Amino acid sequence: GFRVGGKIVARKVDVGASVKKGQVLMQLDPADLQLSQAAETQTRLAQLQAQQAASQDKAETSRSALDGLLAQLDGAFADTEGAEDWKDGWRAGPAAFRAARETESRQWLKQHAEQDSRSHALATLAAQLEAAGAAAHTTAQLALEAHTAFAALDAQLKALHAQRAALWDGQPVADVERALAGAIAQAKDRLAQQQAAAQAAGQARARLDEACAQTALRLDALRQQGHDAAAALEHWLRQFQLAHPSHAPADLAGLRAHLDVAPEAMRAERAALQVIADRHTTALSVLAERRQRHADHLERPPETLETDEAVLQAALDALGAERQAANQEATRLRLAIAQDDARRHSAQAMLAQIEAQALVERRWASLNELIGSADGKKFRNYAQQFTLEVLLGYANAHLAHLARRYQLERIDNPNNPSLGLMVRDQDMGGELRSVHSLSGGESFLVSLALALGLASLSSNRVRVESLFIDEGFGSLDTETLRVAMDALDGLQAMGRKVGVISHVQEMTERIATRILVQPGSGGKSVVTVR
Repeated sequence: GFRVGGKIVARKVDVGASVKKGQVLMQLDPADLQLSQAAETQTRLAQLQAQQAASQDKAETSRSALDGLLAQLDGAFADTEGAEDWKDGWRAGPAAFRAARETESRQWLKQHAEQDSRSHALATLAAQLEAAGAAAHTTAQLALEAHTAFAALDAQLKALHAQRAALWDGQPVADVERALAGAIAQAKDRLAQQQAAAQAAGQARARLDEACAQTALRLDALRQQGHDAAAALEHWLRQFQLAHPSHAPADLAGLRAHLDVAPEAMRAERAALQVIADRHTTALSVLAERRQRHADHLERPPETLETDEAVLQAALDALGAERQAANQEATRLRLAIAQDDARRHSAQAMLAQIEAQALVERRWASLNELIGSADGKKFRNYAQQFTLEVLLGYANAHLAHLARRYQLERIDNPNNPSLGLMVRDQDMGGELRSVHSLSGGESFLVSLALALGLASLSSNRVRVESLFIDEGFGSLDTETLRVAMDALDGLQAMGRKVGVISHVQEMTERIATRILVQPGSGGKSVVTVR
């Protein structure tokens, strides 16, 4: 308030009424400044009141200055409600007036800051609204495309329903599923049968592979024997040509031509040649005798030559008859030679039969060499070797799961076939070891592989259905015991009965059906099946 002439003039100014409907008082800052100046002036006036009595002129000057300041403030409060009474309020309570103005100033600053934040928020919302509009447009397009795709898929679904109804003749899906389930069950049964047949075929194939291997070995031996026989025949032919250069065949073809002659023809020709040889010998004897007589006659010519026509004629007739007989014999021999040549040509087909028979003879001779013995020992050893090879094939297949490191092999000694076994150590570069060098657990695994191989060894009439193993599990470690039990479980799954006799406690967890033998009193025992 201002004290003017000893009176306090107060004027109430309602500044808050000037801010309505978004109007902002931009003149508050200079008004506040002027209010501060007015406050300072009031202070000075208060000081001047003490000096009023001393200097009335100064009071008048101050009053004039105050009126000027108040006149300046009228412009600041001109646009406010109750602009005419602000001086009275100020005079009535300057401190309250100042506090009210400060409050109004803070409210204005706050509203101005809120207006700025709202402007930023409006700009952000406008950008978001624009983005939302674009997204809504995109969503509308996607919705249109989705509706189009839905319509297409719905039409496709209806077409598929129609196709399914036509495919299954209108049958319900449940009936079709039951039929398919039945077909699947039948297929599974057929699959199990095929697997069993495949297993049997695999076993038969193993046996046939072993037989093929043995046959291949035998075939190689026969080829070697044929090669040796051909070499021996060539050597004999060369020796025969050296011994009989005149009538020996030039090559094997000539030898075969000579061998094509039938035995009857050879005997007949041999007889004819013998007759000719005998006559040749007789003729040589007669010739020698005649030459001797001729020589004697030349040495001692007769003193008188008595010619008897009848004797000469008889001798001439005898020589003519002999000549005629010789001609007839020569004709007969030429006919025999021609017949022999004809028989030779007709007997060419006999060479193939001879060669085939020779092959049969060599095969039987080889069989006789392999298995021919009065007591059957050679055949028994051969059969045992063949069976042992097949057994080792099955045993090695099981041993690959039990102990991959080892592989069983039969001792190969061509001069003295043996049924002994050796162990090939795969971790030692395939070194052959004696079975006695295996440890206790390894020996058990090898024995188990042989037992499993014996169980797998079967024929059309004999099949091992049960397998009982007595002890040996106590020498195995935990991992090896697990591998052995897995192998026995697999054998049991194939339909074979497997019995294990052991006291190892860990095995009771893997065996479902157990026969327990518990000792009782008086030397008796109690057998229970669990």
